[in-house]
Amino acid sequence: GDVTPYGEVLQYCNIGTMLTALTESASYTARSAAVAAFNAANRYVKRGISMVPIKFGIGFSGNPMGCTISVCTQDGSIILQHTGTEIGQGINVKCAQAASLVLSVPFEIIRVVPTTTNAIPNAGVTGGSIGSECCVAATLSAAQQLLARLAPISESLRATAAPGATVNWLTLINQAWAAGVNLTSNAWFAAPPPANNSPFNYDSYLVSCCEAQIDCLTGAVEILRHDILFDCGVSLNPAIDLGQIEGATIMGLGYWLTEELQYEPVSGALATDSTWTYKPPSALDIPVDFRISLLKDAPNPLGILSSKASGEPPLAGSNSIFFAVKAAIYAARADAGLNGYFAMNAPATPAQIQQLCGIKWQSFTS
Repeated sequence: GDVTPYGEVLQYCNIGTMLTALTESASYTARSAAVAAFNAANRYVKRGISMVPIKFGIGFSGNPMGCTISVCTQDGSIILQHTGTEIGQGINVKCAQAASLVLSVPFEIIRVVPTTTNAIPNAGVTGGSIGSECCVAATLSAAQQLLARLAPISESLRATAAPGATVNWLTLINQAWAAGVNLTSNAWFAAPPPANNSPFNYDSYLVSCCEAQIDCLTGAVEILRHDILFDCGVSLNPAIDLGQIEGATIMGLGYWLTEELQYEPVSGALATDSTWTYKPPSALDIPVDFRISLLKDAPNPLGILSSKASGEPPLAGSNSIFFAVKAAIYAARADAGLNGYFAMNAPATPAQIQQLCGIKWQSFTS
């Protein structure tokens, strides 16, 4: 019921429950004490732990998406085309699942074909974490249109079938075709603006807890454990959404720790333009212990099929990595006699971490 500065009323806000749940499941209190004990016993290797709650607004008004569904009479297979762009986020699978759900047909008979603007023009963008949701909404509408056209034929077949028998899909399609039913449907999803002039239709919530270890002499970082609890509503596909959370978190790890842009001082040309100088995350950067879970029993009435977006919110939640590293540096600086606030820019590269730890060469001489 709280209202944000821009007038959004927070509905179905689970962040308090989630913070309590992850504090317990991640053993945050006990691990914080263990980190403090480790730091007291080690001078040149330090650990930090950070827990961050995130509210991420999702708005899909002004971003229309379309879908066309066509059924082939020869084998009953379905060709589905939507206006989103599949870039590994599973949009094709989610749309095929939506059509399978409405039409009560096997997922395997649905084939998603590439997006083309000569078939469905004027669509919005695949971005802002809303591409999958908007295309699923258009798919649901197109499938429901087709189902409504097939309903009279289906009722006729059911009337002559044995009690309790199901209508064969291929038989239904062939009889519908013989009756002149259009077996191609198309739909357009264009969401109206949210109420109260809010920019968002709903909010995704997550809590992220990261424990990091740094080598004060080299600046090397190891992510010992990362726990994430994510509110995905009723996930459209848990396997896909978990993959999105994993990928976004590792993408954020690169943003916060490794991917530094440097420019030539005279020409302004990008100097970090190869893997020798530009360092995206690699296998050894992945958290040693990576635990992700989706919030249970949390349907989102404001989303598509009660779901929530899973693309960009975890990227925002990856900032717990940065704060865990900074907490470790605070411990190192305290041992060096440096107390109080210090600025640290992202990415926190090994060179910056080593320098911020405040270790002087005089420490190694008698």
